[in-house]
Amino acid sequence: PWTSIQGEHGTMALYYALLGPWSTISTDLRWIRLLSFLLVAVALVTFCSVLTRRLGARVAAWGTLFAACSTIVVRLAGEARAFGLVALLVVVGWWALDRALDRPDDRLAWPAFWACALLLPFAHGVAIIQVASQVLTIACVRPGRRVVVRAAIGLGLSLAAMLVLWSSGISAEGTFVGPTTWGTVDLFVQNFVSPYPVLALGLAVALVAATWRSVRSAALAPTPAERFGEIMFLFWGLGSLAMVFVASEVRPVAVARYAMASAIGLAGLLAAGLRQRDGTGLRPVLGGVVLVLLLPSALVGGQTGSATWSAAAEAVTADVRPDDAFAFPGHDARLPFEAAWRDAEGGAEHRVVGSTRPIGSLQRYASTATDAELADALSRAAAPRVWLVGQPRARTDPLDTFLTVLPEGYDVAERWSFPSDVQVVLLVRE
Repeated sequence: PWTSIQGEHGTMALYYALLGPWSTISTDLRWIRLLSFLLVAVALVTFCSVLTRRLGARVAAWGTLFAACSTIVVRLAGEARAFGLVALLVVVGWWALDRALDRPDDRLAWPAFWACALLLPFAHGVAIIQVASQVLTIACVRPGRRVVVRAAIGLGLSLAAMLVLWSSGISAEGTFVGPTTWGTVDLFVQNFVSPYPVLALGLAVALVAATWRSVRSAALAPTPAERFGEIMFLFWGLGSLAMVFVASEVRPVAVARYAMASAIGLAGLLAAGLRQRDGTGLRPVLGGVVLVLLLPSALVGGQTGSATWSAAAEAVTADVRPDDAFAFPGHDARLPFEAAWRDAEGGAEHRVVGSTRPIGSLQRYASTATDAELADALSRAAAPRVWLVGQPRARTDPLDTFLTVLPEGYDVAERWSFPSDVQVVLLVRE
């Protein structure tokens, strides 16, 4: 975990600190991914508790189902990434604020919020947006100076954590994210909401209706605690999403997975729209409609791994030989390829040029070698065949760059290109 913490400049340090001891039990992919799954499961249980307090048990059941069927939640729950931990900290933070406003004498609520606010940047740097959304919600319900100051303490703790991360080099992160355009917004919606435009439009209509009802109810709420309960899901879902895109105008961060916790807030907003005051019995019908809109995308999002990386791994396994070696110019390609390699049951361990760990060891930051150093290691490896795997970042092609410094004695025998700019090159010694 320490090499991953250093490679990420600390921005996901908290997750790797958990994954380190977790992976000492087993490095089977199902076990590695189980940690994220459990974190998301606990987040959903806590979310159900928040919904039950504010909306009642029946509406809470629908809202929890909506969150559990969200495309981005399903996808990231099955991946070994930090976003399940982010979701849990965000949910606990909202839970704590809800208790703090409703029970001013609660000794647990504010310390729990402060702890989540402090830890969130160490789970992922962009998660500080979620803390800003929480504090803004507090300010909007006019709870009094004392409560606003306590909420501001949480934001101050998050900012202090960000200063620590910036001092360690976090500004180097996110270089692959492009400026906000209609194309990037469309890609964001596909990954975050639904790849099917008709379903995404249906969910948008449902969210507009739920937003109108939330704003109207908040205007009529007599106390700060009740106003908070009416608008918390609006700020948690739509508010934090808007902040992501606003922040992206300064430094591009509009990536669907960075806003994963917002999807849980949107589920709460949809659930709030199901509240009934007229006794018409439409809740099961409307809830069923929302589930129909969510499920197709959730099923697609729940597929294990990436079709792109699976295709790359299958292309290699179809022709790999026992004495072949691998090389990874740059570090972005190794971890997802190795995960796909394990899923495809790639077989015997193969050496990796420039690394002491064989293929399949699931270490992302295995080497910091330059292209020249990697080429020198390749010339000394004397492997009859070498598989190069790369994924360009920031409009550069690590494979083409590496091929310009390729040592004499190797020829490009075959080359494959896959979606997301994943590339595989087979080198054969003359």
